Amino acid sequence: MADLLKLVYQYMEALNLSAESIRDKNFNDMSGGQKCKLRLAIYFAMAECIKPRLFMIDEPFNDVDDPSERAICEMLEEFKEKNAGTTTFVVTHQDNNSLRLNLYDRVLLMRNSNKPIVYYGPVGEEGTFASGATGYHKYIEENKIGRRVVPQHTCFDLP
Repeated sequence: MADLLKLVYQYMEALNLSAESIRDKNFNDMSGGQKCKLRLAIYFAMAECIKPRLFMIDEPFNDVDDPSERAICEMLEEFKEKNAGTTTFVVTHQDNNSLRLNLYDRVLLMRNSNKPIVYYGPVGEEGTFASGATGYHKYIEENKIGRRVVPQHTCFDLP
């Protein structure tokens, strides 16, 4: 248990969440960002101790600031390197047009019609139709999956 708590505090520190800032707070009285960071610190610490075959994270980037997003990305990368036998499954609504896509080995894009676009391969570089995009972004362009920008995220539509 002591090792688990030590890891929780390490992850909290990586996410810039001090124990003092939440020590006397009820979980329901914390901000959305504090709740998200605390959950992630606990989840990553538990996964590091247990070393599960499947590690699922739902919406890790919600309610956090840019430095925390970068810290979460680093945590995902480090976890991937340390836990080669663990498949990490990340559910997010915010990655369609993001550099964070480079964190993932495979991308499954669900759409409003519930028809998934599955892409297995390198994510590559984002681009435009004339830019020579690579990987996932090239797949989106070559299959003429249109893109319309919506505030805070990008949606892909079938032609």
